[in-house]
Amino acid sequence: MEVILVNDGSTDKSELVAREYIENTNCPNISFHLFKNKINSGISSAKNLGMSKMRGEYFFFAGSDDIQFPDRISLPLSYLARNEEVDIVYSDCELWHNSNGRNEFSTRGFPPSMTNENTFLHQLKRSYLWSGVLFARRSAQLKFAEELSSAVDYDWYFRHYFKGSLIHFIDSPLARYRLHEKNTSKKLSKSTENVLKILKSYDFELIYDKLFEHSNTDELNISFAWYYFTIGKHETALEKLTTVADDNFDKKFMRGTIFALRGEYLRAIRSFQSICNNCPKNTESLNNLAVCLLKSQKTPHIALKLLQKSLNLNPDYLDARHNLEELESTKSNLDVLKLTLKPLRSELTHVDGYITTSKDMLDNSKNSS
Repeated sequence: MEVILVNDGSTDKSELVAREYIENTNCPNISFHLFKNKINSGISSAKNLGMSKMRGEYFFFAGSDDIQFPDRISLPLSYLARNEEVDIVYSDCELWHNSNGRNEFSTRGFPPSMTNENTFLHQLKRSYLWSGVLFARRSAQLKFAEELSSAVDYDWYFRHYFKGSLIHFIDSPLARYRLHEKNTSKKLSKSTENVLKILKSYDFELIYDKLFEHSNTDELNISFAWYYFTIGKHETALEKLTTVADDNFDKKFMRGTIFALRGEYLRAIRSFQSICNNCPKNTESLNNLAVCLLKSQKTPHIALKLLQKSLNLNPDYLDARHNLEELESTKSNLDVLKLTLKPLRSELTHVDGYITTSKDMLDNSKNSS
């Protein structure tokens, strides 16, 4: 095994610690190599430098503050050995809530409906695959976009997909990802900007025509509706939803959100009310229904109860907490209430940094039109 360490312009004693470890470690079957960027150039630069120096047949990445589990190599390696046509295999990971004094662990998990055959459609909705838990053949070396300050994993996946690489995933968590104040993925406004840039740089419409022949039509149209919604093409998103079954959760949620962003609150209320009737514990629909009721000057006492219920179901849900605090303040301002624009992950990656306000989304929509 070859271990490549990249010092990305650190100003602490990381390199000294690494050198001492290498000097004091007697592992005949492991070779260590240490490279250095003179200045901090970012995680993508460090990964690219490491890949340019590697000589092995397979590779994976290990963040400096993450923990690799004992079967981090053996499980994906055996998977690639059994599936010779697969280029890259991702695994699940554990989230280590190490910020705000918390020391808790949770498995991040993949959507129950996600399979190796429809991963691309799920990736269009949001990124589920991180480079920190990939394991790949040497032939899958592809540079990370150093001009992106975040969402680089999202871009790397699509670059490989359009290149024709076959990408699979396995459910086992093989690493522990530490959540703390310095995670780059927490810088939401910049991440949102980069996601828009990435989604606009690939010809997804061409892929739609190819997938239409052998994909579930509802699943395909839902995923592409989310794509158009994210880049601000709301009319096109609504068109994609026309053939989707009316009882589909994503259809109701997206329609409700688009109506709310347009100020069509009565139509939005009907969409979110329908979800709440069928899924009374869906926290983001409870929140959005409350916002729409308040914006339309209807039943503030019911909106208050909805926000309280949403926060009771998920104490980490910041949109609901913000809205409840605003509603209970003596100088409440309905203009700063927050819509949740997409259904939440089952496990929030960063509970203190995932909010996108409706103003952000409206600004993105204007910029893309």
